[in-house]
This record gives sequence, C-alpha cells and structure tokens, in this order.
Amino acid sequence: MADRTKNQSPEKVEPEAEATTAPDVGFGSDDLGRIQGLLFGDHARKTSERIDTLESALLGVIADLRRELTDEVTALSDRINSESETRTKAVTNLSSRLDEASKGSASETKALRKDLDTSVEKLTESLDKAEAHAASQLEATRAELAGSLEQTDLDLRDTKVDRAALAELFNATAAKLTGD
Repeated sequence: MADRTKNQSPEKVEPEAEATTAPDVGFGSDDLGRIQGLLFGDHARKTSERIDTLESALLGVIADLRRELTDEVTALSDRINSESETRTKAVTNLSSRLDEASKGSASETKALRKDLDTSVEKLTESLDKAEAHAASQLEATRAELAGSLEQTDLDLRDTKVDRAALAELFNATAAKLTGD
C-alpha cells in the first residue's frame, strides 16, 4: 500500500481512504482518522461486520425466546383459565345439588313435622277420650260398689255374718273389677 500512495497524488489517496474506511468504521475525517482508516480500516470493518452479525443473531435469538416465552405464558394462562372454569362449574354444580337437597330436605322435614303434629293431636284426643271413659267407668264401679257395700253393711248389721254371702260379695266385686 505504501507503493500505491507514493505513486498516486495526495488528492487521490484521501478520497479513496475516506470512501473505504470512514463510513464503515467511523474514524474521524482529519489526518489521524485517515491514518487510522489505513492502518485499522479493514480489521475495524470486519470487526464491525462480526459485531453486526452477532447483534442480529442475538436479536433473533431474543425474539425467538420472547416468542417462545409468550407462547408458554399463553398456554399456561389457557390451562389456568380452563382449570378455573372447570372448578367453577364443579362448585356451581355442587352448590346447586346442595340447594336442591336442602330444599328437598326442608320440604320433607315440613311434611314429617305436619304428620307428627297430626299424630300427636290424634293421640292426645284418644288419650283424653280414654281417660274420660276410664274415669266414668271408675265412678260407675265406685257407685255400684258403694251401693253394694251399703247393702252388705246393712245386711251385716242386721244379721249375723253369713260367710257364704260375704264370699259371694267378694267374688262379685272381684269379677266386676277384673271385667272392667
């Protein structure tokens, strides 16, 4: 290259150096920049190309990673939404089944309560009737026995005690008590 610059005029060297090195590597336009362009221009241009290639490859990898990450996040979000919908449906179904069971149980409880109340009323009426009947029977038996006892008392006072009559009285009383 030194031979080229000696054979050529200084005006030709400057434009050629600026054309090859200045735009690509960014050396200055002064004398030092031209010297740097001559000495390091090719190496700086190749290094700049390598850096540009690495940068574009790195940007491509970053874009691919970003796209994969977005796809994974979207897939995960879809799975979470799907699981959430499934669980929401399950909870809703369980809640509606519990509500139906509760309503059915409440209506059954009301029906059983009504039947129980009706049965208690009938039982109370029957017990009252049975108690009244037993009381009237007891009073009738007492009255009958009282009359019979008075008659027996009179008979016993007027006469001597007839053991056969007394036994007959006790038998009649026992028969009436066991019969009722």
